[in-house]
Amino acid sequence: MDILRRDILWPTFIITTLILLDQWIFPNFILFHPWKWVILFFFLITSGITHSLTQSGLESKGESFIRFYFYSMLFRMLFSLIFIGFSLFIRVENIFLFVGNFFCIYLLFIVFEIYNLLGKLRANS
Repeated sequence: MDILRRDILWPTFIITTLILLDQWIFPNFILFHPWKWVILFFFLITSGITHSLTQSGLESKGESFIRFYFYSMLFRMLFSLIFIGFSLFIRVENIFLFVGNFFCIYLLFIVFEIYNLLGKLRANS
């Protein structure tokens, strides 16, 4: 549960706090897209799936961990492209803000995943 907390719940908490602070402090300044909660939910689901993929690779005594980790990266990349493509298809308003928010949240989740991965690798070495 500790790994899940660091890998998924902390970035979600940080992003939710930033969104709520933005709405409270700067109500007239648009920093986040109206689909911000959909984007956050998307990353919550994909991070949960990739976390379970990498955990199953780690449980196999590390022999196939790298393969499972690369599968999880491929899964996240493909579903991110599908999500952005679907958003472009249905013509989401203010697409530049949408894509900017999407990639900022993507990078935040990736930073926490890499931080968590380095912690796992240090413990195993």
